[in-house]
Amino acid sequence: MPPLPAYFLRPVRQSDAEWLWQLKVATLRGYVEATWGTWNEAQQRSFAARDLRSPTLRIIVLAGEGDAGAIDVARRGSEWFLGRLELLPRLQRRGLGRFLISELQREAALAGLPIRLHVLRVNPAQSLYRRLGFEEVGQTTSHLLMSWTPEPRNQKTASPPGRNA
Repeated sequence: MPPLPAYFLRPVRQSDAEWLWQLKVATLRGYVEATWGTWNEAQQRSFAARDLRSPTLRIIVLAGEGDAGAIDVARRGSEWFLGRLELLPRLQRRGLGRFLISELQREAALAGLPIRLHVLRVNPAQSLYRRLGFEEVGQTTSHLLMSWTPEPRNQKTASPPGRNA
């Protein structure tokens, strides 16, 4: 697998609305139809408008690629919630999603907080989450509820950064 390009996260602008809509259609429409049997355009546009107002929604920008996807992580008091991770289909299955989630896990571990998420039962991303240590903690008729908890840090045996134990 080639090395991952440099990336950064930028705030969402109102001008991103149509691009985010197209990303949602490209990444979720098939799963929504498989789950509920139909894609209700008006309802989905309403959800997209609500999502656009999220203060934690960010656009993923890749060097050499431009806007590549969207991520929404709400950092709550006792947990972080991964509400959205969508990548353009041409950029999927290249390790970027795994990399972004691993970075999120690293940050959550430093904060000592778990990460929670909901994934549609028909979405194959659930296997990626499982490989990264997320466990199923509940279910709804449409979603799996998953959680990842960092390992407790043992201050007595941990080595300072940059030193071998």
